[in-house]
Amino acid sequence: ERAHILEGLIIAVTNIDEVIRIIKTSPDTTSARANLRKAFNLSEKQAAAILDLRLARLTKLEVNNLKLELQNLLELIKEYEAILASKRKQFDVVVREMKVIRKKYGDDRRSVIVTSEDKIKVAKSEDKPIIETFVVGFNQKGAIRKIKPTAYKKLDDNTAHNMRDVFVCATKAATDEQVLAFTDLGNCFKIDMELLTESKGEYIEGFKMENLFKEAKKGEKVVGLFTVKNGVTPEGSLVFITEQGMIKITEWAENILIKGYYQVMKVDDGDKIITIEQLDDKKTVLYITEGGMALNMLYEGVPVQKRVSGGVRGVGLYENDKVVFARQIGEGEKVVLGATNGMFKVVECDTVKKLIRARKGVTIMDLGDKKYGEIVLAAEKVAERAPTGIYVADRIGTESYSDTSNVSLEARESKGKIVKDLGRCQPEKIIFINNPEV
Repeated sequence: ERAHILEGLIIAVTNIDEVIRIIKTSPDTTSARANLRKAFNLSEKQAAAILDLRLARLTKLEVNNLKLELQNLLELIKEYEAILASKRKQFDVVVREMKVIRKKYGDDRRSVIVTSEDKIKVAKSEDKPIIETFVVGFNQKGAIRKIKPTAYKKLDDNTAHNMRDVFVCATKAATDEQVLAFTDLGNCFKIDMELLTESKGEYIEGFKMENLFKEAKKGEKVVGLFTVKNGVTPEGSLVFITEQGMIKITEWAENILIKGYYQVMKVDDGDKIITIEQLDDKKTVLYITEGGMALNMLYEGVPVQKRVSGGVRGVGLYENDKVVFARQIGEGEKVVLGATNGMFKVVECDTVKKLIRARKGVTIMDLGDKKYGEIVLAAEKVAERAPTGIYVADRIGTESYSDTSNVSLEARESKGKIVKDLGRCQPEKIIFINNPEV
């Protein structure tokens, strides 16, 4: 599937002027997709992939990099097809994998085989089951991990640059408790702590949601994790915020059902939930958008709604803009921002004036001349306990790291500055490494 998409992107980049002309002269997305397919003999998926890319990104794609990636994929495809076509190669793969298993698990049998029920002796035990506490988290690689609290604490020094160790959300739970996993598609999945395998050894990478729950869609991401005791409903409410600026407040009682999987929010097509937090109405919600706008929203006027409602407008968005960060903030907090032009800055949240919902807000990062299509890629609250780490994947494929101790505190309207450790990068992806407290 990726090779097929790459073939389409190579055609688009090679004929970029004609692609831009077709998109500009097409009245809508459907027409643009059809016109691209007709002009370059593309498939539906290839045309959709071209249209899904921002124009600024499409024009800066390196055709040589695309061709190199395609060449590597074609070699892999050739190898896989050879295995599928040959029983001998399939057998070799099985033998190789079985040897690894034998080496890893080739110890003496631990169970005892008996020939009759009379020889089975079960000792009575008055011991209560051992209750252990773990941290359950969802990481940047899109996997659920269950690890010991001591192991999680070691990740907090920001020295680990492996994305499996960078968590989007996390919660501490005992083995006799349940964890509720709320996803970006508005669903809730109940995780049984006793049945979830600890993340160590061969399971160190964790588990994708679709491998844990048959109802989960491929790529469905966890946005919020909360620990609940059986039969106990937490107090208060949850706040849900989406990429298109919708916000919903729902009481906890609405979000707990007997079922193991259920919907908690109606999410429109093309939208997704990016934040789920326990409501603190003494705080405000800070929205930051791709276009460099920010709204410090008061909870005044946000109603409490039922479980499957879609929420109300939280922040007003300009055309083609979307929310990249939305979190509850208190007095004196700071946020760090990074943009596609390689500029970074730290801003005091208090400099963004508090307003009621549905406003567009004010500029929080000057992105320069809009014709270059620069956007805010990511933003995050700056942790007080340690500098927030910064991971950058450049458009040419290089990776680099820094932290907020190297990012200057700047005025709300400024452009930001280049970070010494990162240089004059052109980020395609920015991840702020700030594992949540549990």
